[in-house]
Amino acid sequence: MKLKRESLAKKRLPDLYRVLFTPEAGDRLEEIEHDDPKSARIIFDHIKKLPQTYSSDPFLKGPSFKGLRRNRMGRYRFIYRVLEQEKEIHIMTIDLRKSIYD
Repeated sequence: MKLKRESLAKKRLPDLYRVLFTPEAGDRLEEIEHDDPKSARIIFDHIKKLPQTYSSDPFLKGPSFKGLRRNRMGRYRFIYRVLEQEKEIHIMTIDLRKSIYD
């Protein structure tokens, strides 16, 4: 399919965000990948979509969670922070629902 030049100029590309992992989150994702590759793939797919979907994820409540959001996939959760000015998303931690908030 051939696109007209003017139609490309009118399309607005989504803002690009860089996704970064804390050492803890990176290590945990590797552990999950080793123990449960299917869940690791689902988590990674959710993380890849964050730049387009983060606004629908709820903020965590409580003073120690200020500015943090959560995303859930089955038994797992990850907690992250969005830095709008820097166009970055920081994955803080990844774990099972029962132990992520400890």
